[in-house]
Amino acid sequence: MRVVHDHIVALKEFIEGHLDETLSISVIADNYCVSISTLRKQFKKQYSIPLYKFILKQRMERAMLMLKERRHSITDISLMVGYNDLSNFTHAFTNYFGATPSCIVKNFDETAK
Repeated sequence: MRVVHDHIVALKEFIEGHLDETLSISVIADNYCVSISTLRKQFKKQYSIPLYKFILKQRMERAMLMLKERRHSITDISLMVGYNDLSNFTHAFTNYFGATPSCIVKNFDETAK
């Protein structure tokens, strides 16, 4: 089981380092030579969160940090967290945080004044 644990830890680090890429669970499973169901089960067992939710959480939290920094446009941030389509990013962000990225930026700007 130690080998599985090590693979899951390596997988988590891989995901965190590749959020700007398309992260298909099937491709990840192939790269780690495990079945999709094994990957999902072992990841959830190790981190108590489903793999797809972990990927979403990492992307959304990174996007929020970048929005706070105000160094990049919302479009650039969406690309930097793995979304090739701004509307898909906006939809996912809004579902996750309950506000659009532009609303978040506006709120940051207002509180900075």
